Amino acid sequence: MAKKEMTGKELNELALINSLTGKNYKKIESARKYVKDNNLNDIQELIDNIEFNDEYEEYSYTDEERQAMSNELIYANHTYTLRSLELCNANLGQRIRYYRQIAGMTQKELANLCELNESTIRNYELGNRCPDYDTLAVLATALEVSVFALNDRQRPSAPQSALKFLFDMEKYYLLKPVEIDGRMYLGFDYDIESLDPNSLDDMLSFTPAMMERLVMIWERFYKMFQSGEIDEDTYLLWQSKYPTFATPNPKDIFGAKRDNDVTIDQKIAEAKKRVRKTKI
Repeated sequence: MAKKEMTGKELNELALINSLTGKNYKKIESARKYVKDNNLNDIQELIDNIEFNDEYEEYSYTDEERQAMSNELIYANHTYTLRSLELCNANLGQRIRYYRQIAGMTQKELANLCELNESTIRNYELGNRCPDYDTLAVLATALEVSVFALNDRQRPSAPQSALKFLFDMEKYYLLKPVEIDGRMYLGFDYDIESLDPNSLDDMLSFTPAMMERLVMIWERFYKMFQSGEIDEDTYLLWQSKYPTFATPNPKDIFGAKRDNDVTIDQKIAEAKKRVRKTKI
């Protein structure tokens, strides 16, 4: 029996389901079954309201898809949309592909930068091969993102799994749970008086203090995002690049009206032109 070929609409629908679920289905029937069997009603509703293109444009959202995702909040009364969630669920190959397209590179151009074969990059993105850590670091450098942004093994999607990360952070960074008026917060349990906050050696040698300093920088950008000073694209790009290729100073990003205004090798403004059309 001849193998049934998927239409352009089915290919676009399959790519969207894979990007939202973090799966890598090859057949539209399998993807639809997964959505149905797992009662993913939000994704089903999103798909039902999209008129997919007849022509399959690999890894690019249609305007309708992008608008629908931009309007669909993960949680009520919060500013994160499905476009934030898809990156959390992406596998390694999808992340490489995503950041390559944001960087404006072809597979061949990325391969040349990393001194790899084009077929190797293709197989990484398809999930047929997995780079070792050294190669992953080379890829991250070429794509100008943190190596941790590419690593797909750190998935916080399950609360029980995320709790294990918090347990580890307790040991590594002296993170502690704190209850205040019936709400839970996280803090750092060390004696700040024993450290000189103006001493770079003190802050870098004591990992809990360094972690708290990084969280403080995150809090600055988080406030800017929540207040609407920077948009979701800028915030997500900053998260992917910090601390290796991004700035700890919010003004450096907020003031970037043009590409050449960004003096740090982050190219946020340039990347933002591509992020809207780039698919996980």
